[in-house]
Amino acid sequence: MTLTYDKARSVLEEQEKTVTMSLLSRQRVRQWAIECLESPHHVVAIRHVPTKTSAYDVRLALSQFPGLGETRVLDQECEADPAWSTVLVTAARDFREDEGPEVIYLYGARPGGCPLIYPELTVKAEEPSSGSGHGTALMVTSLPAPRRPSGGGASSELACGRGLDSRSGGPAGKLVLAEALQQLADNLAQASQAHHYRKLNTFSGVLPTPPGEEDFEDWKDHTLQVLDEWSCSEAVKRQRIVECLRPPASHIVRMYRVEHVDATAQGMVEVLTLTYGTKVDEIELFAQFNALRQEEGEKMSAFIRRIQLALWTLISNKVIPPHAVDGYRLNQLLTGSLRDHPIAVMLWYSLPKGIPPSFEDLMSRVKKLEVRKRFHTLEKGLHSTE
Repeated sequence: MTLTYDKARSVLEEQEKTVTMSLLSRQRVRQWAIECLESPHHVVAIRHVPTKTSAYDVRLALSQFPGLGETRVLDQECEADPAWSTVLVTAARDFREDEGPEVIYLYGARPGGCPLIYPELTVKAEEPSSGSGHGTALMVTSLPAPRRPSGGGASSELACGRGLDSRSGGPAGKLVLAEALQQLADNLAQASQAHHYRKLNTFSGVLPTPPGEEDFEDWKDHTLQVLDEWSCSEAVKRQRIVECLRPPASHIVRMYRVEHVDATAQGMVEVLTLTYGTKVDEIELFAQFNALRQEEGEKMSAFIRRIQLALWTLISNKVIPPHAVDGYRLNQLLTGSLRDHPIAVMLWYSLPKGIPPSFEDLMSRVKKLEVRKRFHTLEKGLHSTE
């Protein structure tokens, strides 16, 4: 059978790729990651994987190693023996060769398992030499180029680096340059947040709580606060929650995600709350809040702090809506304060009618009244000694 030029070239390229995969090196893993438009810091190659192995089985085997987070299969190449393949896997966090696994075991794999090959993260580049001197070897770390948008137009020219000729000096050239600089700044900000975010504390659900971990209520409060601070996608939030979980809590979340494909980060926290949270009675919590009273000798500001903590318990357990917090706080302060307390009386007459104050406004007013009361007490004491 006669092969055309294109078919012969395709066969040769496939054979070359197969030989390359059979002699896989760290440099080749790095180049493979760049070809897949992925950072080399986030990938690892797994060799001698049975060809019929599914991507789910690979992710499941890697999930047994804590700290890797959620993984995803990027690409797959056949080895010299078609029964085996080499797969490229990426993770949400950096792969650390000194911390990551050296081999994983899959069904149908060789007795020695499937070895992992980490990419070379530094490459040598020769600096152009001047005269007869030799170039200086530099150690540089490169990241994959950004994916270029399909189609033509100004957006593709911007992505490809064209149209940035500053010598034009015209308004169009300056506008394109400003847009490029703004895009670069946005990309740098997103990359910085992706690698320098406020991490969650570890939680496993084991009792008694192991050293270095938090109990569930503290972990939940911290997680809900951090979820509001992260300005990232829902998928990234889910990955970051999975990173901090250890068995058996991680198994609970994993099963929940299998049953709910569209699970959100908030939903993952809620299923853990149902599993490890303390069941509370809403009526009892509200009754405890209404029973708060100022103690003898307790400052009004200290009483407000106790009310604020009780309000957080009501909010976190969805007993009262957030927009009603100011009204509940003021009402409990006035009804729970000591009878005829001077600051409560002054506060009642000084507050504007109709709209309850916020926590900051209320605390500021009370602190000023406490300072005034202390000043009058000292002044009265001085007059009595004269």
